[in-house]
This record gives sequence, C-alpha cells and structure tokens, in this order.
Amino acid sequence: MVTRCAVHAGRLAARLGDVDGAVADYAVAVGRLPTIAWHGMRTDVRSDSLRGWSGLASEAAGAAIAAGRPATAVEMLEQSRSVIWSQTLRLRSDPGDLARSHPALAERLTRLRTRLDAFSSAGGLGDAPPLGEPHHLPARAVGIQEPASPAEADERRRELAREWDDTVARIRRLEGFEHFLGPTPYAELKQAAADGPVVVVNVSGYGGHALIVRADEPEPEVVELRAISPDDVAARVSELLSALRAQTDPRASFLARERARHLTHDVLGWAWDGIVGPILARLRDAAPSLSDHPASAPPRLWWCPVGLVGLLPLHAAGHHPRHGPVTRSDHVWTGDLVVSSYTPTLAALTRSRTRRAPGAVARHLAVALQETPGLAGLPAVADEVAGLLRHSAGTSEVVALTGPEATRQAVLAELPRCDRVHFACHAAQDFADPAASAFSLHDGPLSVADIAAVELDGADLAFLSACQTATHVPDLADEAIHLAAAVQLTGFRHIVATSWSVDDASAAALSDRFYREWASSGGRSDPAVALHRAVRTLRDGDPTAPVKWASYVHFGS
Repeated sequence: MVTRCAVHAGRLAARLGDVDGAVADYAVAVGRLPTIAWHGMRTDVRSDSLRGWSGLASEAAGAAIAAGRPATAVEMLEQSRSVIWSQTLRLRSDPGDLARSHPALAERLTRLRTRLDAFSSAGGLGDAPPLGEPHHLPARAVGIQEPASPAEADERRRELAREWDDTVARIRRLEGFEHFLGPTPYAELKQAAADGPVVVVNVSGYGGHALIVRADEPEPEVVELRAISPDDVAARVSELLSALRAQTDPRASFLARERARHLTHDVLGWAWDGIVGPILARLRDAAPSLSDHPASAPPRLWWCPVGLVGLLPLHAAGHHPRHGPVTRSDHVWTGDLVVSSYTPTLAALTRSRTRRAPGAVARHLAVALQETPGLAGLPAVADEVAGLLRHSAGTSEVVALTGPEATRQAVLAELPRCDRVHFACHAAQDFADPAASAFSLHDGPLSVADIAAVELDGADLAFLSACQTATHVPDLADEAIHLAAAVQLTGFRHIVATSWSVDDASAAALSDRFYREWASSGGRSDPAVALHRAVRTLRDGDPTAPVKWASYVHFGS
C-alpha cells in the first residue's frame, strides 16, 4: 500500500511540475521494494511479488533525470533493480570493518548468512554447518536437520530473515555503520567504471536517456535518446522475439525464416540509430581516439540496460548487409568501435573485479552432453570439447564430465575445485519461474537456484555454450534472473553466455574460435576481447545471418 501510494504521489507531483517532489516520492517507493520482495520469502514468491512493479525502476530514474539529478537516477536504479540478486550478494558480503571493530556482531551476521544462504528456492536446507551457540538464534533455527515439511522450512526461513534484519538494524545504530549493507552512494558506484565507461540505458515516460558513468567524473553524463520511447522499445522487443522464434524453428518455412531474418536486421538497425549510435557518437566526441584503433583491439565498454532494453542486443546493433559480404562503409555496427560487456548492476561489476585471478595453471571443468534423455542430440558437442582440449593444452587442466558422468551431484561437487567451466549442453529459460531455469544434465536439470547456492573462490571464466543462458524474462527484466547472472553471483569474473537459442554447429564454431583467440595469449588475455574477436570472425563470414553470432554476450569484468 505504501509503495503504491508513493508511486501515485510521484506521478501527481510530476504532472504538477514538481519534479523534485516526484523524486522524493519515487525514492520512498523504490526503498520499499526490498520489503515487497523480502528475503524471508522463497525466490519464486519474491519474483511474483516484483512482477507487479515492473517499470518502477525506469520511471523513478526518469524522474530523477528530469530533475537534473543523474547521480540520484543511478542510485535509484541500483536500489530498484536485481533486488533478489542484491539481497543474496548482501548475504555474502564480507563484514570487513565490522569484524575489526565489533567481532561478535560480525560473527553473528556471518553465521546467519551461512544459514540463510543454505536455503534453496524450494525451501530445503543444504549442508550448512551448525550455527554454534544457541543464543545466536531462536531455538527452532539452531537445528540443522531437514525441515519436516515445506511449511516448516518457510517458517524457519522467515525466522532467520527476521533475525538478520534485526541484526543489521542494530549494526546501523553504531557510529560509522549508519549505511551498513544499505543503498550505495554514487561516489562508490562509479568505481565500477574504473576500467572503462559503463553506459546505463533507461527509457521511461520521461524520455530515453543514456547515463555514461566514468570513474573520474563526479556525475554521470546524460545522453538524450530522442528517437525512442517505451512503446517503441516494447514493439521492437516483441518483433525481435518473434523473429528469433521463427529463425530457430525447424518447422518454419523458408519464406517465414527470410521474413524473420529481415525483421532481425530491422531491429538491429533501429537499435543502432536510436540507442547505440548516439551513445558512441557522444563517446567519440569525448575521446576522439575511440575511432582511431585497430579493428582487433577497440576499447572496452560495459552496457547496463534497464527494463526491456535488456532484451535488445546492443552489442550487435548496426546496419549489417542483408545479402552478401560487407562491402560498404555504412555497414557500421557496435563491434566496429567497442568491445562490449554487460552487467546487471554496477555493484555486480565491482564485485566481479574483486575476485582473485587463477594460478599459473587453471583447472577447467567441461560439462558436455551429446545425448540428453528426452532431448534432441547435439552432435557438434564432441567437436566443441575437442577444441577446448586442443586449445587449453599447457594453460589449464581439463576435467571432462561427459554423457552419463554429467550428473547434478558430480557437477556441483567439481565446481568449487575449478577456476573455469564450460557447459556444452541443452538449457532453457523458465519464464514462469525464472529460478527454475536450468542446464539439462544426464539425471535432470541444474537450476539457477542450484548454482546460486554455490560460492566459489577464485572462479575465473564460465562459458555457457547452451541456449538462452542470458535470456531476460520480459516482465522481470530488471531482475536478470537467468543462468549467466546466477553463475556471476557464484563468483566468476567472466561469463560468456547466449541471449537466445543457437544452433549446434554455430555454437561449436564460436567456441573453437574463442578458445583459439584466448590460447594465443596463453589464456591470460581478456576473455571479453577473445569473444569480441571470435564473434567478429563469425560475423565477417556471414553478416547476413545475425541469429548465428549476435546471441553471444560477455558478462563481468
């Protein structure tokens, strides 16, 4: 009720011309989102609760931009997006300064975190260690046995969450910890751009805007995107999803696939003209050297799209030739100017950079299934694994789990021992329950929730060579509940994933090219650059069919 009243008050204030008042009201609404999706509830319940507030992040940020407060817009976006992941990240945060000044409270919080983190979305307890002394928690939460029923599991989760909230509130009453685990100010958020600009793209009723975040600037630079509106974005996303379904449907006729291919080109051209082109033009004005680089080594850029914009392949936007090779200078696209990466939030990007790099010889887990019970065969998986083994010689030790060996238990047991992982198998996005999106292994699905329950130390690269591993749920686009985000949450610094379904042969070709590029540097170069070069190679080979190469994206540092 409070959230809804605050939103209505913000809209009324905006209509009356009081944009500062509108920002204040939206701030109240945004601040209530963690309560709406309280971490004492199951993930699927929190997802359902947040569906009713889809678009609030964009609307609140739009009001702040209209009020001339772009830094506040970024802060509000950070607070109102990826709420579920942010709660999980906070559970995993190192108390740091708190441990040095108030060790007892830090220990209590760590023990609570361990137990809360052990709950899966289904409500069960994992193999969490005991909490220790009974005075740390209510008696019912001290036991480590499996709950007798889902209802009992839900109640235990709520007890733990209440205890966590009470402990955090107590810490915030301490001098110097007033903002402990709270919203992050822009002065800290902008450090996510330490290695290159982060571009936040937001479209709302207040207009389309890009916020260019730079670590050395006090506020983000605003680029007005005059040619786009929320209705435009929704229509183009719908067209793209329809076109992708037709192009990947083996039952579709040739004419249907051709219409869909041209529609994909239309969307990519529109995304360049209305979004990416104006942003890169502004960046070129600020740094003319953006245009003066060899094609093999353009500068890095991180995209942080908001809402439905996250379903648009900004990294592949451009005017690609529809027939034949690249022959004209107007066949420009994003990859000509920058190496693109994505991040769901600035905090997620900052966290990925704090992870340590692997040792001299990395341990690489390969999960590969040519045949999966109940699903179509993937004959090119064998070539994919062979390429990985060939290009990894001397730089990493490869542990392969193939066919019947690729079980949920085996993969979850091996993940913490590896710096790198490569999934070559089927995967699917569950739009009704995003946390159930999963890789298809020999004995069943390995879900987002399963992966998010694992925390790794020193994890470097995850290559998710499967379909829809970075596919946003349209009505939960701001939550980024997909396999790539879950893998990033576990601690991987770099993730290669797919935005939509890819055919078996294209996946094997891209994988081989990626590892070849990466191996040329001894496995020490930036994986984002290796992916950029691999995608460029596939694109140059057949620029007329973006569906084959534009799906691949890089997340992380």
